[in-house]
Amino acid sequence: DHGAVDPHFWLDPTRLAAVGEAIADRLAQADPAGAAAYRANAAAFTAQLTTLDAELETGLATCTNRALVTGHSAFGYFAERYGFTQEPISGLSPDLEPRASDLAHVVEFVREHDVRTIYAETIASPLITQALARETGARIAVLDTVEGISDESAAADYPGVMRANLATLRLGQDCP
Repeated sequence: DHGAVDPHFWLDPTRLAAVGEAIADRLAQADPAGAAAYRANAAAFTAQLTTLDAELETGLATCTNRALVTGHSAFGYFAERYGFTQEPISGLSPDLEPRASDLAHVVEFVREHDVRTIYAETIASPLITQALARETGARIAVLDTVEGISDESAAADYPGVMRANLATLRLGQDCP
């Protein structure tokens, strides 16, 4: 239980890279004989994430709608990194049932911000997202929170899933 702290740091590749580097440093301290390998792997990981970050930044720079309506509050760090405002349907847990007043607020947000796409997530039931889409006339697209790669994932690894999210967002956020 993470309480009120958003644990989804990995949806910002720059934060994930920093964690990778910190882990490599701790492993190097615990196993000095393997230090060079840990640091080399962390450097390669950081380079891969730096490239991914640049792709996301470039790919999302032209989006005409900066409002993200998501199934739950997983995309806060992502939204902050790439200049979006996240309006989650439920809180930090995808299993949290939103209150009627929360749903009314999201419907109003969708209408006020001309949101045309509401994002369901691979890890949560789409029923509430579908109801909101019906109520507002928005379409539904699926974003992956990368909380577990499975056969249902758009790719077999983190960069691939994030690139699939990029493609989904480019369509949903009207990015010419």
